Amino acid sequence: MTEPTPTLLGIPPELRTRIYEFALISDSERIWLQPSRRYCGGPPLLRVNRQLRSETTPIYYSANEFEGGSLGMHEFIPFLMPERLDMLQRVRFWPKYWSFIGDVTEEQLCSTIGSIKRRLLVLKGDSERKWELQALLTALVEFPLKHMEAGTVWGTVGELSLFRIKDGEDGKKRWVKTEEDVDRRRRGGRMADATLPPLLRLPPELRNLIYELVLIKDEPISVRDWKLCCVGPALIRTSRLVRSETMPIFYGANKFEGSWVTDFSSMPPSVAPARLHWMKQLRFNGDAYMRERVESEAKKKEVLRFYLQKLGQIMVKVGDGKTKKASAVAEVLHFPLRDEEAGTVWAPLKQLCDFELVEEGGKKRWAKMGNGA
Repeated sequence: MTEPTPTLLGIPPELRTRIYEFALISDSERIWLQPSRRYCGGPPLLRVNRQLRSETTPIYYSANEFEGGSLGMHEFIPFLMPERLDMLQRVRFWPKYWSFIGDVTEEQLCSTIGSIKRRLLVLKGDSERKWELQALLTALVEFPLKHMEAGTVWGTVGELSLFRIKDGEDGKKRWVKTEEDVDRRRRGGRMADATLPPLLRLPPELRNLIYELVLIKDEPISVRDWKLCCVGPALIRTSRLVRSETMPIFYGANKFEGSWVTDFSSMPPSVAPARLHWMKQLRFNGDAYMRERVESEAKKKEVLRFYLQKLGQIMVKVGDGKTKKASAVAEVLHFPLRDEEAGTVWAPLKQLCDFELVEEGGKKRWAKMGNGA
């Protein structure tokens, strides 16, 4: 028996989106990250099922502001997963922690910024992707400069060097930015609308239609075609906003296909396993051993054991065997059951033994147990 569809998924998409916004967008100034991986994973609504997760994750991470309070850098970095970095708009982090008493010197600022950059270098990951992630972190994460009299000012690594403490007209010290930066921001503000890409000036409904026409393919996409660190069509890499809008469509609406374990383990980190929570189907054809007829119950169980063993090898190869539950991955990975007459049926790993060969009108076909003729 198939599991009943949650009532929420029976509501029209426009109404679901409004419900997600009310449930996920925080009314407070920002969301505080606690030293708990479960909390950093988002509210419970994101973990109901895979479809809800794919619909709610972009809203939760793109519409809220986050701040790491008592987190150490080793606890803060896991929150900045590649799939979240594509959506996050603003993240603040309190290092443990520097402050200045009196006027801030150039040496103090340089020392502070150098300390931040060294902390960002602890980011782990594929070497080809590492520098791209570090550049994104440098532009995304805001750090504080704290002063006893002037208070606290926030800025990215590139912005911190532009701050100075000056005496105001009321005799109080305050943080100010250099005049050069203020002039540059004024000029940039007047040109912001003019420089916005034409695609992003279109209504969201029309953009989504364009994304679907460009990104959704009729045939399965072969993972062997992916040789670069950043996979997917060039449209995904246009800008961070376009990327956050197109990634769920590209990975959630397409089917992906590989030959065997080597294809999966060679996929870049931006696809495996970081994108698995968006994917609906990732097919693996298997080798010659798996192309035999599968008719008996004993043979199906042998095939199931074989695939389970290979699944374990896959998770070890991608270096994620300890953190990713095999049951969740098994929902994405689809394997074939083949027969010369009935053809091929693709099934999630956990459902392989639910299929059987039935005969109708002298022809064989695959059917789920209990649904055959």
